[in-house]
Amino acid sequence: AMDLSPKVEAPPLIGVANRAMSIYRKSADQEQSLYMGANPTLVAINGDAPEAVGAGVVHEMRGSEGLIPDLKYVEASNAGVKERRTEMQADREAAVMAGARLFEQTAAGAESGEAKRLRYASETATLTSIAQSSCQLLERALRDVAMIMGIDAQDGIIVTPPKDLMDHTMSPQDFAALFGVYAEGGMSWETFFANGQRGGIFSTETTAEDEQRNLDGITAEAGVA
Repeated sequence: AMDLSPKVEAPPLIGVANRAMSIYRKSADQEQSLYMGANPTLVAINGDAPEAVGAGVVHEMRGSEGLIPDLKYVEASNAGVKERRTEMQADREAAVMAGARLFEQTAAGAESGEAKRLRYASETATLTSIAQSSCQLLERALRDVAMIMGIDAQDGIIVTPPKDLMDHTMSPQDFAALFGVYAEGGMSWETFFANGQRGGIFSTETTAEDEQRNLDGITAEAGVA
């Protein structure tokens, strides 16, 4: 998740997994406490246990000489349930923080190499470091394939990691507004196409020139019709 070393690393979401296990155990303990506390047990003291329990059941107890019979319900204490709920909430907050750390992005140049190394050594990976490592691995694999195939231009094989991992999918309303700016002369066709391509409107396999030729063809056909 952070480099191409074969050294075993902690999974990126190990913090979330650990908190989830902790919440699971506390939840199981809490359910057990609530069950025991909400279901009292009938206890017969110095006498025979009743054959049936519940509303309308009459039970007569006779004690031996010198012993006083008694029939009562005993229930477990719910002490600690409130504290356990507080601890579970703290675990949930810690899990959220551990998950949010995966989305952490540090501005380029904001950290020195040594500071970044120390931070990565003490924390799990971020989505940015995972993307960078994945691109490095893909680049390495492609260069190895090129070497096996006898291709000399291995240095020309470069896999560039994404600059950011935010979702730039453009809605039809946003695209229509962007087209309005373009139609009014507020931006060039190339800029309009680049924004539409990044927003998922235009295919990544075409260029601005290809799209322009396609539009010219559609316009010409419409004119003939």
